[in-house]
Parts: sequence; structure tokens; C-alpha cells
Amino acid sequence: MISKLSLCFLALICSSISFGQRNANLYAPRDFIKFQISLNASPDYCYRFLDYNYGEEPTKQSIEERNSLEKPKLGFSSGIGVSYNLNKNLGFELGFQFARKGYQDKFK
Repeated sequence: MISKLSLCFLALICSSISFGQRNANLYAPRDFIKFQISLNASPDYCYRFLDYNYGEEPTKQSIEERNSLEKPKLGFSSGIGVSYNLNKNLGFELGFQFARKGYQDKFK
């Protein structure tokens, strides 16, 4: 069975690049763009699970009760960024991000 660390490493090294232009020649010279604006958004599925490792029995019962009362929450992340490129190899980016994540109980 593949461990979580192996899956994370595999996801990092296996990336794909796609281009939205019609020009399929990747080695053609590209225009230098001084300013760029970027937007990003992603849906998130957030949940926490409390684990009992050691301690007293009331602690274990409290953890089991909290796990039974909490449920996953749909969240999201979004942001906007502005880039200023000094040359083709160096630029600066400033952006704002907003994220809503967490967990919720079954009563809300």
C-alpha cells in the first residue's frame, strides 16, 4: 500500500502543463509582459478527526463523542494577484487570498 508521503511526493513531481494558445510551437519567442493579473479559486472539503493515543478513559469517551458530533464542511479558497516583471527571469507578485475552511457540528 502506498503511504500518504509517497502520494504527496508523486503529486509534486507529476505536474502537467497546458497552453490555451493555438500556436503549438513551444520554442517560438514569446512577448515580454510587464504586468500580469492572476485569479485563483478552489473548492475544499474540510474535516478533522480526533485520535486517542493515551490517557484516561474519560478523555477517550470525550474524543469519541466529539468525533460523532462533527461532520465535514465544504469550504473554498480564492484570491487575486498582480505581477510586475522586471525581465523574463525576474518579477514581483503581490496578492490577496481568502479561505474558508474548518469543520462543523451536526447541529448547524
